[in-house]
Amino acid sequence: TIARFLIFTIILLMAFFEFYKVIKYKQKNNFLIIYIILFTLSFIHLGLVRTIYPESSILLLFLIVSTVISDVCGFFFGNFFGYHKLPEVFNKNKSWEGVLGQMVGALIGVLLIKYFVVHQGNILIFLPIGIGSAIGDLMNSRAKRIAGIKNWSNFIPGHGGFIDRFCSLAGSGIFTFYYILFFLH
Repeated sequence: TIARFLIFTIILLMAFFEFYKVIKYKQKNNFLIIYIILFTLSFIHLGLVRTIYPESSILLLFLIVSTVISDVCGFFFGNFFGYHKLPEVFNKNKSWEGVLGQMVGALIGVLLIKYFVVHQGNILIFLPIGIGSAIGDLMNSRAKRIAGIKNWSNFIPGHGGFIDRFCSLAGSGIFTFYYILFFLH
């Protein structure tokens, strides 16, 4: 619909504005350019879901809710149980427990939607959502470290900007698209 298109366009424009500000004032790096391309392609895949999957509204509900819960669980698991750190190339402050928390959060999100909202859907969809969410988050962390910044912007105070809020959704969107394409379609 036009409303979805406008929301999608505003989010992408705000993200590009954040990217532009960082790249304009910081050193240019090939990884940042690749990250911008992947971020954009990931969101395009959310739109492609609608073309290949007839019940895309339900799928997007699974995807969005599960990704948000995945992020929250990843944060809490990482902060409270995070003893086994990921390799420094990703982020020395992230842990394997945080990644596990993202997987658990994706599963919780899928189960909540499946049993309380739509009563249908494949539970295994939590796998691409959780993996994609973790990879999107780790790529975002890496991009920020390369750019030498803590937050992309202050558009959303306390949340690191639009890119920080949507990096996990970008990752889970692309993984879920290919999961649907190869296993559900």
